[in-house]
Amino acid sequence: MGRHVANSIFTEEHAALVAVVASARKAAGVSQRELAARLGRSQSHVCKIEARQRRIDTLEFYRIAKCLGVSPTAVFQEFVDHIETAPTAAGSSRSRLETERAAKTPVR
Repeated sequence: MGRHVANSIFTEEHAALVAVVASARKAAGVSQRELAARLGRSQSHVCKIEARQRRIDTLEFYRIAKCLGVSPTAVFQEFVDHIETAPTAAGSSRSRLETERAAKTPVR
C-alpha cells in the first residue's frame, strides 16, 4: 500500500504558516472579525485558521495578505525564512535547507 502522509494542519510547517499570517494580521492592527469581513467570511472561519483547525490554500493566503494590505510575497518569504532556519528535530541550528543540501552532497 501507499505511504501514510500526515494531515498538513498538524505539521510544524503549517504551524509556522499560521503564526506568520496571524502575526501579519496583528501587525496590521486588524481583528479576526475585521479580516473576516474583508474576506467575506465569518469570524469563526478566521479563528479556525489561526487555531490550526483549517488549512490555508494558496489563493486564500493571497487574499488574506491583500486584505491586510501587505505583500503576499513578503509574508511568504517570512514563512520560508522561518521554516528554513527552524531547529531540526535533533536540535541542530542548521537550517532544513542546509541539512537537505548536505544530505545530497556526495561523500568522497
